[in-house]
Amino acid sequence: MTLVEFAEKISPMPLTEWQKKFFTFYEQAKKEHKPIVLITPRINGRRMLMQIIEAYEREIEQNGY
Repeated sequence: MTLVEFAEKISPMPLTEWQKKFFTFYEQAKKEHKPIVLITPRINGRRMLMQIIEAYEREIEQNGY
């Protein structure tokens, strides 16, 4: 299961296109051990993005996706 698929499954609201692209970019950068910097305007879902990423990483650790 990709990060985008996981995010769509647990997100309380539909993901925007930029959020889907960010999750794809994040997943690729993580595989390549590259750092990521996310700068977004206020009230743009940053906390939700990080909560989804943290939940995804816990899911991977527990279930080995």
